[in-house]
Amino acid sequence: MGKEIRFYNALFPLWFLLFFPVTWLVVLPANFLIDSVVLLITLKVLKHRIGDCYKKIIIKAWIFGFLADFIGAGLMFLTQAYIFEYESKMGEWWFKYIGNPVAYNP
Repeated sequence: MGKEIRFYNALFPLWFLLFFPVTWLVVLPANFLIDSVVLLITLKVLKHRIGDCYKKIIIKAWIFGFLADFIGAGLMFLTQAYIFEYESKMGEWWFKYIGNPVAYNP
């Protein structure tokens, strides 16, 4: 099988946006542009009427994309929360199989 390719959302580092709020001015339009390009290419490949579909879909796709980013960041944050004491059996399991893998290989 071929080489595995992974795409990461490089324009949405949540911590960066929280510490430097002015970056929202760059991230929002950049994310909209990327979503637009992907949507337009998809509509062209699927041979849909681009004008009608684009106008109906783009804002929803853009908003749900950000919503998904926030949910994903929240879940990743929760894996690092001290839910269990480290010395307990469940705590050891949590850090070995949940906390550390997410922290070092998200």
